[in-house]
Amino acid sequence: MRNFYLFAFLVSATLGMAQQQVLLETQWQLTALTMGNSSYAVPSNQEANPAPLAFVGSEGSYMLETNLCNTLFANCAAVDDTSFTLSQPINATLSLCNYGENNFFEGLYFSFFFQTLETPTAYTYSIVYLGDSPTLFVTAPNGDQAQYGAYFAGTDSFVRQSLTITPNPATSYVDVALSGGQSGELAVYDLTGRKCQSQRVSATERVDVSRLSGGCYLFSVTTPSGTVTEKVLIR
Repeated sequence: MRNFYLFAFLVSATLGMAQQQVLLETQWQLTALTMGNSSYAVPSNQEANPAPLAFVGSEGSYMLETNLCNTLFANCAAVDDTSFTLSQPINATLSLCNYGENNFFEGLYFSFFFQTLETPTAYTYSIVYLGDSPTLFVTAPNGDQAQYGAYFAGTDSFVRQSLTITPNPATSYVDVALSGGQSGELAVYDLTGRKCQSQRVSATERVDVSRLSGGCYLFSVTTPSGTVTEKVLIR
């Protein structure tokens, strides 16, 4: 009975959140994609599932991150209760998927975010509740739409794998810390999407970055819970 009341409280609290807060604090999972007059389901294989979407950062400085086989990331110039604006450049890593159907679907999905290559792009969104769980609908300027569901497990809050990298900026090393005691595969990308470094990391790991040239890099870690990315400045 105690768990029932806790669950009811969490659902009630979520329903009372502003849309912007729900958007930013929820780990989303892509469930459907509509491009033009055609609808596409996410491929049903382990490589393509889950296909997460998250807004990483803190108030006033968010980065949109989503992935299938590769990771797409873009800074958010603005976020409010009905829309978010992605600033240029929008970047993505460049690796082939293991399954041909994933390569095809990922090309469609990433093109949803590459609406323009020159100016900031505003996407409208709405969050509706199908039963107790929120569903996110994101609409591109051309009318294409992506639909996402939220991870929700029992009486737990929305689940997001977290990644902490310190120091940032860094010079010769960084300390990588993953929540939940999980290990994963670390890949380091420059802002053109080129993979510069990779290795297996434990839940807490010191990583040598002394061979990286000065600049901004994306540290992406893939675990059984999904992929998380942090931007790190190397001096």
